Amino acid sequence: MQISGSGDLVSRMKGAAMLDGATYESIERDTNATTQAFLVVVIASVASGIGAIRGDGGAGLIGGALGSVAAWIIFSISIYWVGTKLIPAPTTQADSGQVLRTLGFSYSPGLLAVFGFIPFLGWFAIVIAGVWTFIAGIVATRHALEMSTVRALATVLLALIPAAIVSLLISAIFGINGL
Repeated sequence: MQISGSGDLVSRMKGAAMLDGATYESIERDTNATTQAFLVVVIASVASGIGAIRGDGGAGLIGGALGSVAAWIIFSISIYWVGTKLIPAPTTQADSGQVLRTLGFSYSPGLLAVFGFIPFLGWFAIVIAGVWTFIAGIVATRHALEMSTVRALATVLLALIPAAIVSLLISAIFGINGL
């Protein structure tokens, strides 16, 4: 299934969620898609925040969105570094913008987390959204860094380490929870 024909946000989100390689290639090449990628991360984090509402009235929604954007940037830089410097494939040719864009769109399945507030079933939506987003991140990495799926998985897993360390340091320094 090829969905990549359109450069509009909704079509690209759908293609990214469907793990469509042509969509990720289109996003990778389109330097104007960075703003769209940013919007996907914000929309997905707001959906997750809505799904997590259980009495705080959504007070953490804005902080959660800001934390998600910061985590996206940190994780993208980490994936770029691991994938281009530590374990690049012979075919790897990328810049940080390509990784930022494709990884941003890989957050598209996170919209399912909006159903997290539903009693007894919400946890299932959150788990599905998390696993699906993780898989989309591997697909995004594979296309942005022009590497095999196995190497992309290794890149994502290794990139989690420096990304987690940086996120924890920023959280500790600025007193931000959930970054």
